Formats: sequence, structure tokens, C-alpha cells
Amino acid sequence: DIAAQAKVSRTTISRVLFGTGGPNVRVSEKTRAKILRLAGQLHYRPNVAARILTGKGSGIIGVLIDSQAPAIYFDCLRHLERSAFELGYRVMIAQQHENIDNLFAQALDFRSYGVDGIISFAHNYPRHDREIQEFMQVIPRVVYISKPALATATAVQIDIEAGIVELVRHLQSRGRRRIGIFLADLQQKSLQLRHSGYLQGLAAAGLPLQEELIMFHPDFLFATAENARLIFARLYVQQGADVIICQNDLFAAFVIKEALQHGCRIPDDLAVTGFDDLDFAAACTPGITTIRQPVRQMALEAVRLLHAMIQGETSPRLVNLRPELIIRSST
Repeated sequence: DIAAQAKVSRTTISRVLFGTGGPNVRVSEKTRAKILRLAGQLHYRPNVAARILTGKGSGIIGVLIDSQAPAIYFDCLRHLERSAFELGYRVMIAQQHENIDNLFAQALDFRSYGVDGIISFAHNYPRHDREIQEFMQVIPRVVYISKPALATATAVQIDIEAGIVELVRHLQSRGRRRIGIFLADLQQKSLQLRHSGYLQGLAAAGLPLQEELIMFHPDFLFATAENARLIFARLYVQQGADVIICQNDLFAAFVIKEALQHGCRIPDDLAVTGFDDLDFAAACTPGITTIRQPVRQMALEAVRLLHAMIQGETSPRLVNLRPELIIRSST
């Protein structure tokens, strides 16, 4: 009915409503809008169960994400949806935060909805490694963003350690010798890797480990002006750090603001760095030196890996992507 009223082929209808056909089937925005408008007027709803019974699969990918995940993961979602659509899939998203029961329930919900596979951003909780290992092994076709504690897992991960090592090397080349670092909670896998990369970077640069220049604070879950005040006071004022490596760009922006308010010159007196290269990092004054994560490539690789699994690939694969050091005027 929709094809007849829109005066287009069924292939075009399938492309718009199901994302089928891949990149070879192109539909103009005008035609797409017309098809969606007619689908709404006719109260059309795709019959997922019928698609599954015919062996075509649901054409749906489930995505699990922590509601307090790094901002960069939500940017990755945008690219992931686009990459999935190009391969003929739609995306269903479920959020939770460190609630393992909810995580398991959502994964089971995805199975009941007949999703073709799952991409997980929400699994690296060291306190719950054993439960996650046991549960995820019974969920078929999962691609992980950041490798979990599973011997056989298909995953895409960023080489965070290599990025931090390169950052420390850059700082040392600028004459920095008292390189401080702030990390909120080492229960997070990504922050564990930042810490490990920091230690490796000091060793590679021939710099001594100075424990007083490492600041952990598990209560600093979010970047705020008050948290930045305490970080600046501890690492710069009390310990004399000539660099503060922040766990992300937002913390770096707040620390820079705090430093400038105290007459501290950036980067002459103190260098400050971030992580992620969010959009505002380049717009700040001074611009924030940071580590850019290849989120578009990460999304593309995750969808490609899951598509291969849906097509029958069974061997676990690990795609390791290298981040890029972005040098700006904060160092």
C-alpha cells in the first residue's frame, strides 16, 4: 500500500523502513520523508516476528550503554547508528549504571525482542567481573567496546596506555619533570589503563615515580568547579606539579579556569591536559592538549564485527585502535 501511494518500488520502501539494500540503494530525503509520512498515516508497524520466522533476522542491533559513560561513548553512538543503517540494521538502545541485575535483564530483553546481536559499552565493572563473565557467555553475538575480562570475546578497544605514554613523552620533551595526574576511581577499567599508561610513560621518559603527584578521589565522579579547586590546590599549590594530566577534557577545562583565576600562567607555570578531544577542547582559551579517540572508526569496526558474526563468523576477534595526541596551547 505504501509503495503504491508513494509511487516507488518495494525495494525503496524496504530501504527506508528496514534499512535493507546497503549503500547501493539510495533514497532522496524528499522520497524518504514521503514514505515515512505515509507509513504513519497508514499506522504501519513492521512485523519483526514474521521476519525472524522467515529466517531474515530482525534487522535490529541492541546496544547496552552505561548512563554515566564517558561523553565520547555517546558521540560514538551517533556514528554507530549511521554505520548500522548502512548495513541494513536499526538500533535499539538500553541504558543502566553499574546495576548488574538491570544489565542482565536488558540483555535478556534484547533476546526476547529478537535482536540479531548486541554491542556493549556497559560491561567493564571490575567488582562484577565474575558475574559478567558467566552471564555474557550465554548471550550469542556480542561485540564489546573495550575488551572485557573474557578469554574469548570479540571487541574493539582503544590503546589508552599507548596514548598516555605518548602524552608523557611530549610533556617531557617540553621540559616538564613533575608530571601530576588526577584520576577519579580506579574501579573503572579506562582509568586503570590511564594510570598504567602514566607509569609506563614515566619509565620510558626516564622520570622517577613521585607518588605525591598522583591524585585519586573516587567521589569526584563529575567535573565541577569545586572538584577542580581541590585538584589544583593539591597537585599544583601543595605538591608543585608542573603538569596536571586530567582524566578527561571537562576536568581539564575546569582546572585551567581555576588556575587562571589564581594568576597561574598556562602553560608557562602549569601545563594541563585532557582526554577524548571533545568539541569544546579546541574552543577553550588556551586550547586543551588532549588525546583524541577515533570514535567513528570504533563504531564502524564494531558494526562490521557484529555483522560478520550475524553472517556466521565464530572466531573471536580483537581490533585495537590507536588514539591520536592533539597538541594545543595548554602545554
